[in-house]
Amino acid sequence: MGVLGPYGGCCRGDGAFGVTLCPSQKLASMARPCHIGANHSETVVTNRIAIFLGLFLIAAIVADIMLYGDEHVIFLGKKMFELIEWIAFWR
Repeated sequence: MGVLGPYGGCCRGDGAFGVTLCPSQKLASMARPCHIGANHSETVVTNRIAIFLGLFLIAAIVADIMLYGDEHVIFLGKKMFELIEWIAFWR
């Protein structure tokens, strides 16, 4: 069934933290991780990766502002803050 198995369990280690649920478990609520074939080193975001992603996003925003101006970035920022306030209202 793709990523999710018939009982909502992850197949092929594609779940959170690469955990594969044991096929012998009948219900997802009773399922326990069996860690067969799970490689936890592939799912870790290290500090180096986080810093690279942050610098890449900042560089992309700066390049966008230098090439196209800042009007659309300001517009999107205002809309994002409106969305955050709207979501906070429903909390």
